[in-house]
Amino acid sequence: MTEAQVEDAAARLFEAERERRQIRLLSLDFPQATMDDAYRVQAALV
Repeated sequence: MTEAQVEDAAARLFEAERERRQIRLLSLDFPQATMDDAYRVQAALV
């Protein structure tokens, strides 16, 4: 994932938590994502 995609995924998760709503699976929008990418998204949320 590019840095922009990581930031986009983190923003989606942040907004979903803030609004207490479910979102589409990120793996459907970013099928190329690896475990390392997932950790990068997680780090962007912290």
